[in-house]
Amino acid sequence: MRKTLSLALSLVLAAIAVAAPVAADDPAGSPATSATDSSAEQRYVSEYNRLLQLLNAQPVDLNQVKQTYETSFRAAVKARKPQIDEEVSVVLNAGLQGQATAGQVKQALDKGLQWFFYEEINALVGQAATALQNGDTAAAKTALARAETLFDGTIYVTAGKRDQNFSTLTQNVLKNVALPGLKQAIDKRDTTEFGVFRQYFQKTMMKVFVLGTMRYGAVVETDYKAGNTDAVKEHIVEGYFFFMPIYQYFSTGSVEAADAIRAAFGSGDGSKVKKADIDRWLARAIAGKINAYANATLDTDLAKGDLSRAKIHAAEGNAFLSQLEVIVKERLGAQAYAELEQHAEQYYAAVAAADAKEARAHAYAILSRVADIAGVRMTVGAAGLRVDGKDVSSSDIASYVDPTSGRTLASVRLVSEALGATVDWNTQAGRVTATKNGKTVAFSIGSRDIIVDGKKLENVSLDQPPVVRDNRLYIPLRALAEQLDGKVFWHDGNIVIHY
Repeated sequence: MRKTLSLALSLVLAAIAVAAPVAADDPAGSPATSATDSSAEQRYVSEYNRLLQLLNAQPVDLNQVKQTYETSFRAAVKARKPQIDEEVSVVLNAGLQGQATAGQVKQALDKGLQWFFYEEINALVGQAATALQNGDTAAAKTALARAETLFDGTIYVTAGKRDQNFSTLTQNVLKNVALPGLKQAIDKRDTTEFGVFRQYFQKTMMKVFVLGTMRYGAVVETDYKAGNTDAVKEHIVEGYFFFMPIYQYFSTGSVEAADAIRAAFGSGDGSKVKKADIDRWLARAIAGKINAYANATLDTDLAKGDLSRAKIHAAEGNAFLSQLEVIVKERLGAQAYAELEQHAEQYYAAVAAADAKEARAHAYAILSRVADIAGVRMTVGAAGLRVDGKDVSSSDIASYVDPTSGRTLASVRLVSEALGATVDWNTQAGRVTATKNGKTVAFSIGSRDIIVDGKKLENVSLDQPPVVRDNRLYIPLRALAEQLDGKVFWHDGNIVIHY
C-alpha cells in the first residue's frame, strides 16, 4: 500500500508518495548482506562520522554532503529499505534548492541513516538466528559480531544521549545484558534463548527511538511557544525521523495512534506537536503491542504447547513494556513502574514454567495498570467502565454473560464510544452503525453478519446475533472491540481493551 506523506517542513515540501510495506516484528536477514567480517560495518561507521562532520561544519557544503551520501550510503540504503532514501532525499534536495535549512538536512540524514543502521543491525541479527537454527555457530558469531560493530558506532551512541535526557539505562541493557545474552545463547546452541535476547536487543533499540520521539515532542512544543522558528523547523524533522523507524511496528499496536504521531511531525507545523499528545499516542501503540503479545503467548503458544515460542513472545511483550518506562513514571510514579517490572518477571517465569493460569494473572496485572494510561477496563456484570484511568459512569449499562451462548455481551454504544467511535441507531431497520476514522461497522438485530463499509464480511461473523435488553443493543464484546481495532484481554471476568 502506498501512502502520501506531506513533509511540509514549514516552508517547503510537496507531498511525496512513499512505499509503506508492513514490517514484521522480527525482520529476517538479507542475502545482500553477505560479508564474512565486519569491514563493511566499520566502513559505514567511518563514513557516517565523516558525514556528520560535514553537516556540523560552518557553513555546510550541501553539495559535498549529497556526494558523500550518494557515494557511501545510497545504494545500500535503497537496497535495504527504499523508503528511507526517498524521505532523506526529499529533505536533502529541498536543502540544495534553498527550501530547507542545513539543520533540517542534518537531522534528516543523521536520523535517516540511524533508521538504516537499525534495519541493517536487525537483519544481521536475523542472519545469526538463521545460522544458529542451522547449527552453524561460526556463521552466527560472525553475523552477530558485524551487528555489534555497526551498533557500537551508531545506535549505542544515540542511546547514551537519550539516557542522559531521561535517566534511563538503555545503553546498559543493550551492551551488558542483551548482547552478552545473544553471545551466550550461540555458545549454548540454544535457539530459544537467542530468540528471547533478540527481543530484548531489538525492542531496547526501539526504545531509543521511542525516547527520541518523546524528547522532540516536548522540544518542538517548547520551541513553538518560544517563537523559535528555526528550532521548530529542525527539531520537527528530527522528531519525524526518530519516529519513522518504529512507525510500522507501532501501527500494529494502534494504527490510529501511529498515524497521528507521523502526521503531527510530518506536518512541519509546530502547533500540531504537543508533548501530551505524542506521549498519549505512543502509550496507546505500545499498550496494543503488549496486549497482542500476551494473547499470543497465552491463547496460542501455551495453548498449543509451544513453550519456545511462548517464552520468546513473553519476552517480547515485556520488552515493549520497558518502552513505557518514562511515561509510566511520569503519569503513575516510579513505584508503579517498579511493580510492573516485578509482574513482568513473574509473568515470564510463569510462562517458562508453562503455568498459564499464573501467567494470565500477571499479564492482567500489567495490562490493567497500563490501561490507566491508555486503554479501557471493565468487569462483566458491573456498570460503567474506565477509559485511560477515568471512570465513565453508567448506573444501568453493564455487560453480561449470555446464559445460552456463554458469550460476554456489551452495550454497543457504551463500548464503541469508549473506543472513540460514534454510534447511530436506525430504529426502523433495527441496525446500529459505529463509525471510527472513516470506517463503518454495522450490526442488525437477529443477524450474525458484520457489515464493514457497506460490505458483509465473508469469513467472520458474530458468535450470536445482537439482542435488545433494557432498550439497548448488546453484541459479543470481542467482535465489537476487534472490529473497532481494539485488542481484548480477558481474566476472570475482567476485561482490558487497548486500541
